[in-house]
Amino acid sequence: MKISRSGSWSPWFWANVLAFSFSFGLLAGVSQLVDLLGAHGPTALGLAAHVSAIFAGGAVLGFLQQRTLNLSPLDKKRWLLTSPLAFAVSFICGEIAGGLFFGLTIAMTLFGLLSGFWQSLVFRNYSNSASWWILISGVGFTVAGLIAGALLFILYSLLGAAFLEAPVILSQGLIGAICGGVAGALTGSGLLRLPRK
Repeated sequence: MKISRSGSWSPWFWANVLAFSFSFGLLAGVSQLVDLLGAHGPTALGLAAHVSAIFAGGAVLGFLQQRTLNLSPLDKKRWLLTSPLAFAVSFICGEIAGGLFFGLTIAMTLFGLLSGFWQSLVFRNYSNSASWWILISGVGFTVAGLIAGALLFILYSLLGAAFLEAPVILSQGLIGAICGGVAGALTGSGLLRLPRK
């Protein structure tokens, strides 16, 4: 049985594009709402809203990814439980450690490694080479973070705060789509190369 449901990397690619675009746009929208409510910064409402949005983004990513795979019901549940956790830990650490530009690269790298590790445990049921998934995922998401972080830096340098301010949901959704597209293409290609049992 193939790991990929369709035998193509395309569904995996689009799952990542849609999920990252949604999650980045959602976080941007939540940030704007929190600002409008006067709870910007390390307030209880601000932190709760941001963490909830990050978990929701990770849940959407996990849901869309597992829909493209041939997994048992138990493995689907494992995938759905670990994706939001890996996403939240990675993006919270990235924000704390790296700020706006470097934080994205740090978050994507951490997510690639954390999710790659947990997903490789699922893939052990389907491939004798499942441990390679950690490297595939780590490299794919790191490259995506580097490209998107560099693009974000260039756009901010050229356009200033205008790029981040108007319309923030669309601009962040675009950055998310780029992250998801690069990561989805690289990891999707690697996914097809994992030999099955």
